[in-house]
Amino acid sequence: MDFSIFRNLQAGSPRSYGHDLVLVGGHNARREHFVKQMLDLPLEIYGNWSKKARFNPALRKRVVAKGIWGSGCWSSITARRSS
Repeated sequence: MDFSIFRNLQAGSPRSYGHDLVLVGGHNARREHFVKQMLDLPLEIYGNWSKKARFNPALRKRVVAKGIWGSGCWSSITARRSS
């Protein structure tokens, strides 16, 4: 990351993010196109994808919740992974 452009919030320490790749948002055709190409990655989806995920096991296992808002969103993203 170019820190002359982007602010480094945790200089000298690893990032404290709890997830590798997260999509927060509902389904639309453009997002579905990208998500289908990322199903082999550690993707977590928070949004209304239940109808599209119903017949796709790979997609279904990545849908964590129908949505996430406010402080719950931030604490979920910044929580440490247990691995």
